[in-house]
Amino acid sequence: MADDHPAIRLGFQSLLRRAKDIDVVGEAANGVEAVELAKRFRPEVLVLDIEMPLMDGLEVANVIREEQIPVNVLIVSAYADRQLIEGALDQGVNGYMTKDEAPDMIVRAVRAVANNETGWFSEQVEQVLVD
Repeated sequence: MADDHPAIRLGFQSLLRRAKDIDVVGEAANGVEAVELAKRFRPEVLVLDIEMPLMDGLEVANVIREEQIPVNVLIVSAYADRQLIEGALDQGVNGYMTKDEAPDMIVRAVRAVANNETGWFSEQVEQVLVD
């Protein structure tokens, strides 16, 4: 889990740890830490915010793609902006959802992305892409 807001990281970790089939292996407060953790732990899924210090989420996704780090990326952002969503897809992310979705959505999204689903979007994000 990589997000620059401690409360968001804590909330997502709490939700994910309740799921018996999901293990949280690390947390990062910025993009550089996110890349380091992805390299070290090789998680199935990296839950990644877009706006972070030192390296934003799209840059992290780009590094992961370029360095061929075997991790699926789920973007969880405050923004359902078409340009950001398309930018994330261009970087090869597996899924995108917004932070204001229902809490159980994060668990469903992580499971879907862990199962190598590509192009997984929450309903709100799908609506932005359809419009």
